Order: sequence, then C-alpha cells, then structure tokens
Amino acid sequence: MALVTHSMGGIVARTLPTLATYSPESVHTIITLATPHLSPPAPLDWTMKKLYRRINLFWRTELVRSNETLLSNIVLVSIAGGNQDTMISSDAAETGLIVPPSHGFTVYSTGIPFVWTAADHKAILWCNQLMKVLVRALFAIEKRGRVGSVEERMTILGRALKSGIGEHTVRGPLDESLRSDLPIHLLNRIQGHNLTLSGTSETVSRGLYTLELPPPSTKLDTFTFVTSVQPTEVEVLFCEKESDESGSYPKACRKVSNWVVPLPGEPVLYHGFVPLNQLEGMGLVAVNVRSWQSGFFAGEMVKEADVKFSKEVSITDVLTSFDITLPVKATLSRLRIPSMTSSLLKYHIQWRSACPNGPPLFSPVIHQSFPPFSEEKFLRNSGGDWLSFYGDPQYTAAVPGLTGLELRVWSDRSCILHVRMSVDWRGSMGRLVGRYMMSWMAFLVGIAIAGSGNIWARNINGRNSSFLAAVTSLPHLPISVILYLFGIFQTLLVSLPLRVPLATHIGGLLLGSRGMWGAILAPAMYVVSVGLTVVIYGILVAVGYLLGAGLGWIWRRCVRRLHLTFGPTGYLISFVLGCCLVPHYVFCTLALLLALLAHSNQKTLSQQHLPITLLLLLLQPYSIPAVVIWARDAWEGRVWTGNLNPFVGLLVLWVGVEDVTALPEGLRNVTTWGVWIMSGLVILYGSKHTYVGFWAICALFLWAFVVKQQSAGWVKRWVKKER
Repeated sequence: MALVTHSMGGIVARTLPTLATYSPESVHTIITLATPHLSPPAPLDWTMKKLYRRINLFWRTELVRSNETLLSNIVLVSIAGGNQDTMISSDAAETGLIVPPSHGFTVYSTGIPFVWTAADHKAILWCNQLMKVLVRALFAIEKRGRVGSVEERMTILGRALKSGIGEHTVRGPLDESLRSDLPIHLLNRIQGHNLTLSGTSETVSRGLYTLELPPPSTKLDTFTFVTSVQPTEVEVLFCEKESDESGSYPKACRKVSNWVVPLPGEPVLYHGFVPLNQLEGMGLVAVNVRSWQSGFFAGEMVKEADVKFSKEVSITDVLTSFDITLPVKATLSRLRIPSMTSSLLKYHIQWRSACPNGPPLFSPVIHQSFPPFSEEKFLRNSGGDWLSFYGDPQYTAAVPGLTGLELRVWSDRSCILHVRMSVDWRGSMGRLVGRYMMSWMAFLVGIAIAGSGNIWARNINGRNSSFLAAVTSLPHLPISVILYLFGIFQTLLVSLPLRVPLATHIGGLLLGSRGMWGAILAPAMYVVSVGLTVVIYGILVAVGYLLGAGLGWIWRRCVRRLHLTFGPTGYLISFVLGCCLVPHYVFCTLALLLALLAHSNQKTLSQQHLPITLLLLLLQPYSIPAVVIWARDAWEGRVWTGNLNPFVGLLVLWVGVEDVTALPEGLRNVTTWGVWIMSGLVILYGSKHTYVGFWAICALFLWAFVVKQQSAGWVKRWVKKER
C-alpha cells in the first residue's frame, strides 16, 4: 500500500518497518506532508528524541546494505510547505541525510509544477493544486493494479513533483516513437542558431521551422527554448538530417517532451534545456507549429558556460542592500551569490528589464534555489517580492558542496536585467524567532536558574537579595565571549573530517548552527534573553500585586486557614493520585497556581518567592501541552498509566509553596557551582534536547528541598503540622 501522512504521522509511518509485527513489502510508498524527519520541532520528552534516533539510525543503515532489507522496496517522498509553515521549520523535512537518492527525495510545494505556492502546516492537507498532483501520481504508481519497481516509482513521483530545473531535473530519453508525419511541404530553414516567433496567427504561420545543430568548433553545447504556447500546439523535435539539392530536411524525428518543464506565469510558460552531447546522431532541431493563436517561441543554441555568472557581494551589502546588473545573453541565465548563505535573512527583491528594441517578449521569471538543499521557489512580482530560503538544517553535520543562493532567470535575451535586493529586518527577526523558538526557551531557563541560584547562594540569615540584582550581577561579558568562542570552536571542529556521530553531536550543541552567523547569534541571543527575563520578571511582579489586590478577600475568608501546607496524609494522597491518575506535569501547573495564590495577600512580595514563581512559570511551556492531553484523555475515560515521576511533581509543588531558608556556609559554594553547571547544560543542550530545561528546573527544586530540610527532619515537621 501507499501511505500519505501529515506532520508526525510521517514519523509513525516510518516507524512501521522497525516493528516486529511489520509484514515485509506491505508498504511500498510513503509520502509525507510537512513532516519533521530530522528532529522533532519541540522535544519536550526524552522518549521522543530516543524514538527519532532509533528510527533515523534504522533507515540510514538498512538502505545502504547491498542485500535485500525491509526498506529495499520502500520509496520515501517528503513534501514541505515552505515559509508559510510556522509550526515546524521546513528544513527539518529534508530526507537527504536519511535515505539515498535512489529511494527518496524532498520537494517544497513552492517548486512543484502547477502548485508553485507555499502552504501552512494545516493547509498543505487541503491545498487543491497539490492534491490534484498527488492523486494523479498515486494513480500512475498503481496503474492496472500493478505496483512498479522502486526505479519506476521514483521516476513517476519525480516527474510529478520535481520542478525539472537544475538539481531537481528528472530527464528521460527522447521519445522512442519516430515522427514521420511532419509537414515537410511547409519547411522553413532558419539561418543561424536562434529562432524567435511572436505575435498572432496573422504574423506566425503554421509550418516546420528547422535549425541545424552547430559544429563542435562553435563550442555551442546547449539548446534552450521558452514558449507561451501549449506543447500540443508547438512541438520541439530533434531529427536526423538528410540533404538534397534544395538543402537539408528532417528525418526520423523524436520529441523532447521529457525535457520540457512548466514555468509559472500568465499564461504558463514552457521551458526546455537540452545538452547537445546527448543527441548523438541528430543534426537538426525542428519546431513544428501545428496551430498558433498568439504568444511567442524563443529558441537558441548557447554555450552553457557563457550564461553562468557569479557575483561576489560583501558582508556589508549582504546585511543592507545591493544591486546587480545581469547582461542577459540567453533566455536562461544563472546567477550564483556565494556570500548569501544565511537562511535567517529575508530580502525584498525588485527587478526591471531595460530593452532597447521595444517591449520584451515576456516578463522575467526568477527561480531561486540553495543547493545542495531541496527548497526552490519562483519569484514573479517584479514590483517587489520576498526572497528567503531554507538551508543548513540545525543539529546536522555539514553537507559538502557549493553553497550560496542561486538564481535562474528567464527573460528576453535582447534586454538587460537590473536586480535590487534589500534586507527586510522585520521579516528577518520573525524568521529568527520562529527558527530558534526552543533556543530562546533554553536561554531564558538558563538565565532564570542562574539568577535564582545566585539568590540562594547569597541568602545569609534569611535576608534575600533582589532577583534583578542577582541577574545583573552575572558576568554577562565573559559569558558572551565564551559563547562566541564556543561558536567559533564548533564551526572549526565540525568542518574537520570527523566521524559522523561526533560531528553530529557537536553540531547539536548550543544553536545547532555553523559558521559566522552561529558564532555571532549565540551571544546576541544571550544578551536579548537577559532583557526578556527581566521583562517577564517585571510582569510577574505586576501580576502578583494585582492578584494581591483582587484575591485578598478570598484569601482572608477561605484560603488563609489552609496555610497551603502539606502533611503526610496529604502527600500520600497526592502521591497515590499521581501514580494512578495524574502525570507529574499537572503538579507543575498546579504549583504555579498555588504559588500565585499563596502570596497574593502579601503587601510586599517575597524576593525569595518570586524567582521560584518565575521558574514555575517557565515550566509551563513544557507542562501545559501534556496537561491538555491528559485532560482530554481523562474526559474520554482514559487515565494515567502510572509511573514514579509524581515524585518530581511533589517536589515542584512543595517548593512552589514553601520558601527556601538561608544556606549554611558549606552549601553556598556547592549551590553556586551546581547552578552554573545546570545553566551551562541548559544553554548548550536545551535547544536540541528541550526537556533538559525541564529537568534542570526540577533538579534545582530537588536541591531546594534538600536545603530546606538541612536543619530538621521533614517527617517531624509533617507530624507537627498534622497535629
């Protein structure tokens, strides 16, 4: 069967062959829509990372074996939605590091023929253009009740989903059927190496137009054409050449339909790019105009090296704006900008054609790609379009090969094209936040842990310093320098020919990015995160005062008598409920609510309690998704399966209500070193292993529990409270 899956359903489908109950060859094709294959977008639980590691290792090792394996008959195709997908980063949908090119590929909806649009995470399911293409491809795979081989399925899916341009070319041989019904009596021999037809039926007549293939001495090695006329109305063929007293004429012709790809436009354009070295025995190019209403056809022989350009742009211009003048020598030109490598920057691009001979045949069409990665997109609005790209996925080893933005431009060869690019800083900030959402979370948690631990280490005789003072007293400049140097070290180490596991591990530290941008971005994010932590803390203080004003009467009448303390009976009941019904994430959310309520009646908020409340607040992004799922399952009659993690929840709940007392002299140094180690681990590993932040806060609360009980037995205190 063929499986079409969405989002994490693609991971479920890839898990099937790893199961002991899997029936070999029961699944022959897996098509995933917006599935993060490389890493989970938010690994809030270590079991998710373990599942990804196990599945990806299985697929990598099974498909490189020479003998038959469970995956030998499976084709994996990943379709990403592009920059409209804000739930996952589309570069995580890449499969090039998981499956070889013989068994799968990745495409973006922006490059699929006749789709040519980005899709958000949900809309990719019902995108009408995409569904039509997929349905036709699936029917072609299982034509006449027979499923083709891996090679046949890869060819069918490639022709349906790949753009056919550049690295995404899916070319086959010339059509096998020979054409002998050409209108030789309407033969028009064209001198030179170019053919241009344009206008209406009054200016372009039906007939057969021929161009002779150039001799090797001209060094022309490619025939390329662009037309706005349907391929059924204008056929391009390569023919053997026969000659008589009147001249040469075509014989034994073959169509080039496998080499023709559509381009977006109004109307749709069709483009062909045929290397002449693959046309052994052919001597003529024949253009058979079967019918003509209006439009244009532009074909020419070119030297491919003459239409390739490389533009060196300084770092200053990359970060601001720059202009490019492209001397168009053919209908297709290629421009590569090696210095444009950062997928975090978004550009506003404009272009215009300067045509000395009148209006151009057609408006320029620009195709962007970022080899060796899979994203491709067409830019069509010359008045202003947005240029951004995905590349260099996080937490992966460096991919060898040329990098840099590559533009393919189709335009009238008689014109000069002027292109201007300028950085859109607001859009770039949006990409920065979206791509590194978990990294921001890791920095916030690391700074909050360092600030809270700093308060506890300074707690002498129960006198607490301000959280703001604790955060501002951190050595920010040395930390920023260390982060920058670590980014440089990470870049140098990953670029060395190391074993893949070590390179992958190093690439997964900190932000998971390599190069100059990763080195600069880490200290910049740290500085911004310090400010965000202070802002969140200020909001928390304001919320505390508002709760104190609004809920004070509830406290005085109802809650104050409870004292919000827990005796042995209460803890035993909570633990039993936790093992049977409630996951430990629920305790984290409950602890935040109780912490806010317990101190809402205080005129002066506790400097000791607010950092704890801040840590409980930062636990919520880890906890609330699990709480929502638990509530839904409880509503449907499914209860918690039970584990010992309620111990963690009870500690969080206890520390959220109780203040930490002064530390003795011997524990202050231990606390300081422990807090720095936890903060460093969270910042280094928290982006890729998000759950590290959760367990670091829980470990801090466990240490607070130990500190709280350092002077007296907690069992005796419980018994006393129960009395």
